[in-house]
Amino acid sequence: MENGIPNRPVEHAGADAAAPRPGILSREITVLPDGATPMPLGSGTTVSVLGEGGAAIVYEIWVEKLGISRAVKVLKPNASIESTDRFQTEMRITAQLRHPNIIEIHNVGEWHGLPYIEMEKIDGFSLDAVIRERGCLPLRICTAIAIITCRALNFTHNHVYLVNDKEHRGILHRDLKPGNIMISRSGVVKLMDFGIATPTGISMHTMEGTVVGSMQYIAPELLEGTKGADARSDIFSLGCLLYEMITGHRTFPEKNMAKLVTARMKNSYKPLREFKVNCPRSLVKLVNACLAFNPDKRISTVAEVLKRLEKIHARLSPHKPEDLVEYYINSSLQKNTVLFRGPAPCSRVVAAGAVAAIAACICLYAVPDLPYRIIRAFGKIGAAISLGVQGAGIGSAMHSRMSVRLGSRQESRFGSDLSLPTRKLPAMENTTSAGGQRNPATAGSILPELDGRAHLASLKKKYGTNDLLEILGRETDKNHFVAALQLFDALDKESAATVRARLYKLRALQGLGNKEALDAFFLRPDIPDKEYYLAKAQYFTSLKRFIEAIDMCEKSRQSPACIGGSDSLDRMSSYIKASCLTSLFIASSTDEARKRAIDSWNDLLAQLRDNQDHPFYALAQKNIHLLADQTNSAKP
Repeated sequence: MENGIPNRPVEHAGADAAAPRPGILSREITVLPDGATPMPLGSGTTVSVLGEGGAAIVYEIWVEKLGISRAVKVLKPNASIESTDRFQTEMRITAQLRHPNIIEIHNVGEWHGLPYIEMEKIDGFSLDAVIRERGCLPLRICTAIAIITCRALNFTHNHVYLVNDKEHRGILHRDLKPGNIMISRSGVVKLMDFGIATPTGISMHTMEGTVVGSMQYIAPELLEGTKGADARSDIFSLGCLLYEMITGHRTFPEKNMAKLVTARMKNSYKPLREFKVNCPRSLVKLVNACLAFNPDKRISTVAEVLKRLEKIHARLSPHKPEDLVEYYINSSLQKNTVLFRGPAPCSRVVAAGAVAAIAACICLYAVPDLPYRIIRAFGKIGAAISLGVQGAGIGSAMHSRMSVRLGSRQESRFGSDLSLPTRKLPAMENTTSAGGQRNPATAGSILPELDGRAHLASLKKKYGTNDLLEILGRETDKNHFVAALQLFDALDKESAATVRARLYKLRALQGLGNKEALDAFFLRPDIPDKEYYLAKAQYFTSLKRFIEAIDMCEKSRQSPACIGGSDSLDRMSSYIKASCLTSLFIASSTDEARKRAIDSWNDLLAQLRDNQDHPFYALAQKNIHLLADQTNSAKP
């Protein structure tokens, strides 16, 4: 027995062969739990099988004393000597790593002579499963996941630890791939599986001529055996990871081993520019720098990769990577397939005046001060306005900018400072579809059904109440929208018909961007509440039904607020109404439409008389001024 790992059986000649060493016989006849029958394992009892590989099997256990679930990885009885050594390495290295983005080890031990690792159980999905289910990821999600992964790698590459009583600095993962990155339902990204990790500059458990790691992701110098692994080897794998998230395709997708080896030795992969993905040049350069065949031409440190990723991410999104990942993993999106670029289509000639009217309506809510920008452009070049917007359509823009996302405080639903959600996140449409167009959010989801009774019991214990409506509200406030919808379905008929319950359902549907479900929701009888009518105003605006949107804004102003901040809702209603009236003026250019728009912006100014630092106050002033300029410019 060495470091808690039993030695392998060795055949002896003569009488010695009949006397096996302690533990060997029991290991040879050990039958692993099937997962269906509860059996003691680690600090708990087996519940199910989470996964299985060639050398080990992972169980879910329930730890009664702590009231939590954990995962236990057990080495199989028929595992090879090399697999046993790797398992031992994983135990010793991972146990010394303490980082929020690295899987946490709670205990190690033996079960009937088989070594096991008891670790935290991630309630979520592997990145591999996410890509397989959803295809290519939105660019801001790609950079968000890559940033978090780099933080974990940078920590391991600089960590000081002990192996065989000798101090080392830096651990190389050597098996970085989507299957070894877990994403929890709460958006936490975790790096796992350090089975072939090694101290920097040291080769461990790899026989000469043997390639250890995943062929699609391992660095070329390790395939050739010309150099030992260093930080740049993990950086190459990181480049493969980024490439796959951006395109939905593996960098080296060949399934035939001979073709795969040839492609790997030539470092032959399709350039990112050949995919229909609007990828920033800086991100393309970064991926190519990570995938350089020669290690000397590759980025040398993960810290440098992280620095460049953070700059790129800041230009793609103002939101924290963790918040984006949480929102995305709980969103309902259809699979997004990226095709290769074909010949550029012939340009089409469109009348400038028609483009102006249509684009003005479509772009109304793409940015908060767009009415101001449209009027300014209209005043400068008259009817020949040509506005182009890159990004999501009006439905997602409305969801992005105006979505009723709720925090624990009433005012935080639209933000006490910006009249926008304090944790508002952009709608997570996929970048492109098979035809090069953007895909809307759909009802489909990567998320499986929750285990009803077990999950409900854990939520009751978590919040200390049996009131399902209260739990529904708490889960909605935490942006756990999938769970919230399932809780709504668990309510009795009377509770589900209440205004409060229906509003929580509305918030969950908006949070998930589920357009089809929202369409059906708004076809049902109205809810006499400010928040509902405001959401319906947004809905009608997304359909360019501005007259009906204005009517919903009026109803919102006249209705009570069941669970929202009344002042914030009224400000948002006034803003939407004024913006809709401005769009109607742009479409008609009549004096009556101009006057109604000016009056509406003045109404918003009156509401903000005591809060002139509010961004809506400056926007209202700008639009009133520009609308008035249009009146003056019309005079002979």
